[in-house]
Amino acid sequence: MSESGSSPKRRHMRFDPGDVVIAQVQFIDAEPDDQFFKADAAGPVLDESYTGCALVALTAALPEGAEQGLPCLVKLNRLGPMRAELRWVKPLDDEVCKIGLQYIDAR
Repeated sequence: MSESGSSPKRRHMRFDPGDVVIAQVQFIDAEPDDQFFKADAAGPVLDESYTGCALVALTAALPEGAEQGLPCLVKLNRLGPMRAELRWVKPLDDEVCKIGLQYIDAR
């Protein structure tokens, strides 16, 4: 709890992935299929939680007009693709951004 007495904003604790974890993202609304997965964007994962992750990616790799709720598939290192959606995009400079993904099937 913060000093102001307000409750925490996040439902799940964030953790540093430790070893280098690379996320690959395919911006598509489809069932996960490792055989047909083709990454549109990829980058290092900055933090993870049970329900999502944040990563750094090239801004040009995101679809034009990418906004909250955009469906995608995400692969983390050797894990097969899983359904997710874009939750936020924060530009870091003209070429790089930080993106947040929420896993759809996480329970």
